[in-house]
Amino acid sequence: MKKGGKREGSGRKRSENKKIRVSFSLAPDVVTYLNSRTDKPKAQVIEDAVRSLRDQLLALQIRFKDRY
Repeated sequence: MKKGGKREGSGRKRSENKKIRVSFSLAPDVVTYLNSRTDKPKAQVIEDAVRSLRDQLLALQIRFKDRY
């Protein structure tokens, strides 16, 4: 059953990029760092860090691939 009103197409549209809720156990120093960051939500800090690390690793792979 669709959520929303009785009319066709009414209600909130489903998000294509829906986030998935996950749980992690983190080291105390990581939690302290996340709690010290008041400028962004904790989830945003983690997402930014993971994406940054991913980009750095991809750049290293490209450099290594070009050398050999």
